[in-house]
Amino acid sequence: MAVSFWLLRILTAFHIHFRLPPPVKVTLGIRNTQFLLKSLGVLLYAYKTIPALEELDLKL
Repeated sequence: MAVSFWLLRILTAFHIHFRLPPPVKVTLGIRNTQFLLKSLGVLLYAYKTIPALEELDLKL
């Protein structure tokens, strides 16, 4: 559930990102990249710390 929530947030961020004018795109792009890195970090941390997640065999 948590994984799908993060993926949904990431996809929504990119969907919004592509429909904006260029100057806004750049600032949001930087913000989205930071958000992406953070969320990937959180996912990796969760993946390593919660053994149950490894059993789910996440297909990302």
